[in-house]
Amino acid sequence: MEFPGENPRWGWPHILLIPLAVMGLQALTAGYGSDLFAYLVYLGAAPSGWVASFVINYVVYFFIFFAAIGVVLLMTRSGFAQVGFRAGRIKSVLAWGVGGGLGLLGIVIAVGVIVQFFVPELEPQPFETAIREIVNMGDLVALLVLGSVLAPLVEEVFFRGMVYPVIRKQLGVTWGIVFAGLFFGMLHWDLWRMIPLALGGMGLTYIYERTGNIYAPWLAHGVWNGVMALIVYLG
Repeated sequence: MEFPGENPRWGWPHILLIPLAVMGLQALTAGYGSDLFAYLVYLGAAPSGWVASFVINYVVYFFIFFAAIGVVLLMTRSGFAQVGFRAGRIKSVLAWGVGGGLGLLGIVIAVGVIVQFFVPELEPQPFETAIREIVNMGDLVALLVLGSVLAPLVEEVFFRGMVYPVIRKQLGVTWGIVFAGLFFGMLHWDLWRMIPLALGGMGLTYIYERTGNIYAPWLAHGVWNGVMALIVYLG
C-alpha cells in the first residue's frame, strides 16, 4: 500500500506558513473574539465562565487552523486523501487507535512522572487548567469533545498528514518518525513537557506509517487525550 503523502506537493514554506497564518489571524481576532463572547453571554446565547470562554476560543482556533490547511492544499493542488483521509480496515484502525492510544498514554505518564520529579512545580497546561475548572457535566462533555475529537483531528492532519511526509521524503522513514515527533513536541511550546510529547508524537507517526490513514492516529490521539482528561478530572 502506497503511503498517502509519498510525494507531497507541499514543502517547508507551506508548513511554516500554516502556524504563522493561524497566529496572525488569532492576534487580529483576539479582541473581537472577547467582545463577541461577552455579547453572547449577555444575550444568554453562551454560558459564562472560564471553561466556556476556553472552549469557544479553541473552536475558533480549530476552524482557522483547518481553513489554513485547506488553503495550502488548494495552493498545492493536493487533496485530503494525500494527508491521510482514505479508507482503512476498521479492525486495524480500532486496534492501532485504541491500543496505540492507551500505550502512548502509559509512556507519556511514565516519562511525565520522571520530569515532574525534577520540576515538581511545573505549571499546568491550559487544557489541564480548564479540566480543573469544571463545574458541571456540560463543561466536562464540551472539554472531552474538544480534547478527544477536535484537537487530535487538526494536530494529526498537520503533524502527521503534512509535516511527516516532508521529513520522511528528506530523511527516510526511521529518522522521519524521530524528527516529526520532535517537531510535534517543540511546537507545543512547553520546554519540560517536550520530551514526553515528542515520544507521543513519534508513536502517533509510527501508527500513521503502519496504517496509511489518518483515522488510526486520530483515534489514538483522542484516546490518549480523553483518558488523560478523565484522570485529571477524577483526581
